[in-house]
Amino acid sequence: MDSQLKDMKVKVYLNALASDDKVPGGGSAAALAGSLAASLTSMVSNIVYDKLTDDPALKVDMKAYAQRAEHLRLMLEGCIEEDAKMFDLLMDAFNLPKDVEGRTERLQRALKNAAAVPMKIITLSCKVIELCNELYPQVKGLKISDCGTSAMLALAAINGGVLSVKINTYMIKDKEYAKSVNKQADDLKAKYGPMGIEIFNAVNQRISVL
Repeated sequence: MDSQLKDMKVKVYLNALASDDKVPGGGSAAALAGSLAASLTSMVSNIVYDKLTDDPALKVDMKAYAQRAEHLRLMLEGCIEEDAKMFDLLMDAFNLPKDVEGRTERLQRALKNAAAVPMKIITLSCKVIELCNELYPQVKGLKISDCGTSAMLALAAINGGVLSVKINTYMIKDKEYAKSVNKQADDLKAKYGPMGIEIFNAVNQRISVL
């Protein structure tokens, strides 16, 4: 693709995602979900910060939340492009003639690099959920729903990241390495998945009409 994915307008990106091009794909979409989650968390933190007038300590907390969320957003935004680039390099390795010297080593290296990006997406998205878990109990009013949405988007990013990791480790010949990477992804999902669902349930309960 000629233009960077992260700089595309939403409609252009979605059209690219829906096309028969191989990139962007699931990993890039997971990164986008994570960056959207971080963006919502940043928005809520900034809105609460702007409205606070009588609680200086909480105002400091909200500023810190917003800064953390913005850092995560930028990191995940970068993964949108990085995942597509690693996939392109993987396809280059796959498409080498089988009798080319060093093809196997290049392919295995490309598989490990391709798995590393969704692992980063998982790790960053877990941090978004962790941040959201700190933030939402302190949010009052209409913005609380955005905390729940943020948690679910981050959880989608984690789940998508796990699948993107495993589609690459599945083809790695070093099975001990592959198992180690898979376990790291599964452990993060096992820890932060329930936290994301707990945030959603808590927010849903607060805004439900009894």
